[in-house]
Amino acid sequence: MATGCLALSLLAESPKAGAQDRGNLIQNGGFETQVPALPIPPDPPGPPTGSFFRQIDASQVPPWSTSASDNKIELWSSGFSASSGGPVFTIAPAQATAAGDVFFPVGGGNFFAELNATRPSTLSQTVTLGRTGVLSYSFWHRGRAGADTMKLDVQVLKDGVWTTVRSDTYQTGQAWTNYVQKNILIGEAGQQFRFAYTAESTATGNLSIGNFIDNAAFGLLEFSQPEPELPDPFEPPTTGEVTPEAVVEAVTGELTPEAVVEDLSNSFAATLSPQAIVSGFFPRNTDAAPAGIQKMLNDSAMAVLNSTLDVEPLQIPLCRGSEPNPQRYVDSEKALAQAKAECEKQPGPKSVHAPDKRFTFADQPNDFYGERRRLRAWVRGFSTSLTNIDNPGLGNWVNRADSRGGASLFGLEKSLSPSTQLGVYGSVGSLSVIQTGNGGGSWSPTAYGVGLYGRWSPGPYFIGALAGYGTFSGSQTRGIQLDSSALSASGQKSAESFTAALVTGRRINLSRNTLLTPSLNLSWSGINEHAFVETGGELSGGNTSINVFNLNYLPNNTSWTNLDLGVSIAQTVRQGTTLIVPSARLSWFGTWRTGGNDQVVDYPFSSRQVQVPGAWLNRSGLRVALGLNVATRHNLAVYLRGVADFGYDSRENGALADYGINGGLTIPF
Repeated sequence: MATGCLALSLLAESPKAGAQDRGNLIQNGGFETQVPALPIPPDPPGPPTGSFFRQIDASQVPPWSTSASDNKIELWSSGFSASSGGPVFTIAPAQATAAGDVFFPVGGGNFFAELNATRPSTLSQTVTLGRTGVLSYSFWHRGRAGADTMKLDVQVLKDGVWTTVRSDTYQTGQAWTNYVQKNILIGEAGQQFRFAYTAESTATGNLSIGNFIDNAAFGLLEFSQPEPELPDPFEPPTTGEVTPEAVVEAVTGELTPEAVVEDLSNSFAATLSPQAIVSGFFPRNTDAAPAGIQKMLNDSAMAVLNSTLDVEPLQIPLCRGSEPNPQRYVDSEKALAQAKAECEKQPGPKSVHAPDKRFTFADQPNDFYGERRRLRAWVRGFSTSLTNIDNPGLGNWVNRADSRGGASLFGLEKSLSPSTQLGVYGSVGSLSVIQTGNGGGSWSPTAYGVGLYGRWSPGPYFIGALAGYGTFSGSQTRGIQLDSSALSASGQKSAESFTAALVTGRRINLSRNTLLTPSLNLSWSGINEHAFVETGGELSGGNTSINVFNLNYLPNNTSWTNLDLGVSIAQTVRQGTTLIVPSARLSWFGTWRTGGNDQVVDYPFSSRQVQVPGAWLNRSGLRVALGLNVATRHNLAVYLRGVADFGYDSRENGALADYGINGGLTIPF
């Protein structure tokens, strides 16, 4: 940039410039460069010979500006003596070194400026920030004839208007004093700032006589001392009237999102818009991660229990010895007599030679699944989705999220009786939560789970139950969209879950080959999100990274409930010794967040906590499932099912649609 080239040339001309000036956006901050150059006073300087003052046009002191109508800036050389106050010398090198003035290490040089040359005005300089960072300033001030008072305004150009974002007033006697304010503002690359000095009062009473300044520095400054922590913009005032409300707020340490935006807009984040403050200092959609977890847990529980269509229609032998199998389906006395004759002629399951009659479905609805007396191993898999997870808790700064997940499940099941089965299962999978708005974000954990389950079928009715435990762990990334730049903060986020599920229903044989099953599926999930701290949201403040945007997430607990009430119908189609069972289910479903807290976050610059409200997810609708199950003669069973949810969110999301698919294989021993 041309501005950067000018800065380098000015620093090269200045005897006070050095390598440590890096990060100082103020050019000619020691007033050593004039065009044309003023004569350098003798060394050592002193009155009355050689020292002087000049009131010259601002164009001769680049790149400083003045608001004075005559455009005059007043410069003094070291040692000049005026009628009031005696000779004034520049900052001594030893004094500058003692004060840690690393921007002008040789001290005050040869010249300094007096505010107000001929009339009240503002001496200022406009700079452009080259990269996003945390801004600081440093300058020296001295009274002329006594204690003088001046004001420094830091302004930023917003929508074409100069807006003051920091204002400090200083009163100084007849000794040069260094004033430093570190990490006062967040500045973005490309933003324009104005650094403006104004005389407030003088010891003489005449604003044109007094208030000397020198060695001005502003920007991403490097200090010889370690930089302190950022100021706490939420610190309750220690003076003034104390109200009961203020006492309660100070004790609880809780801030509302609205208060955060307001306080940060009046503090070191003053240069950011409210939208940028929300993006930088707030988590993304706080419902998204637990909502995605609970959907995955619900689908996992239903896949284990096989509750929707009970996907394993096992086959049974026709005969038991010389008698027909009691579970065999017969629809008339004639058919029963024929079955007895077949079994007496050739006892056992191999007595019937026609392969399409060797195995069949059971007679009674509770025996539809045949005998399960053996140990069985199974493996299943599923995919799941939950879209348009909205969180209106931050008002106008809502951001949508979508989750996608899937898992592989494996288990062992043992029949304690033809109507009672117990099993164990494990799972491994992954979840992807993608958030949009406010800078976006994502969480991509790996999921592991274990659990126990059981099923009981005492007649045409059945009931199944499950209890499971799971863990989720992965990197969470939060995009920070500032007004003209973007950052990213991330952390290792983990959670644990507890799941309970219940299914119950009744099997109804409509015919030998048709089964109707009304059922109720209910699941509950408790999710504990663990605390974690972000990294990557630091900003530069000179040669030191300053922790600004990284959030400290405190633990957060939520609970969720899923309900599915509907009816399924299955039709058997025999192909030799193989049963092919297409099926369909239509149900009403509901998903609710039924308990939990707001997400609480800490900031690195404050001991106060902010409660970011979540939303109470409440969606319901119509669920359609289509499946295809296949059982071989030896009851090697496979299935595939697709599920579609057409729902409605009771808040502002309107119509919703989610899809999933699952399938599996069961092997009997």
